[in-house]
Amino acid sequence: MTEDNPLGQYILDDAGEAQPAGDLLTWGRWMETHTAERTLAVDELGEWAPTPEEPMPTAIRSGGDAVQMLASGYDFATRMVHGQRDRARVVVSTIFTGIDMRLLRHHEGGDPVLWETRVFNGPLDGEQRRYTSRAAAAVGHEELCELVRLRLAGATIAESSER
Repeated sequence: MTEDNPLGQYILDDAGEAQPAGDLLTWGRWMETHTAERTLAVDELGEWAPTPEEPMPTAIRSGGDAVQMLASGYDFATRMVHGQRDRARVVVSTIFTGIDMRLLRHHEGGDPVLWETRVFNGPLDGEQRRYTSRAAAAVGHEELCELVRLRLAGATIAESSER
């Protein structure tokens, strides 16, 4: 964040490098019309069937209509649909946020934090990491994908860090 970019809004230039947006209207229009350019990577890593003790998957927490789910036979207590364990797609997504995620810590200085990787569903549901560069975000995305793969295969985080 700088004096000429007090709200920390950024867009990507033709080379994919972050540049201050200049003003809110420019930023808003760019964000609205450059959806594909904002997505660095999306990997679907398989399906996950949570047990009743595990947190509700993101897909159900945020995308599921509870009334519709009940009508389709979904049992929230057992996470079963007509006797079958509910399954959720496990996705790792890395995007350009367009907003310096350090806004609340503007006094720290340094490069803006503009990329974010997040896990949706699975044993690492909700895990997120943020980055100051496109290159770091690409590396971080692959690292988080590998952790998810290991967890889906039954390894613990401690086991995966020993690799």
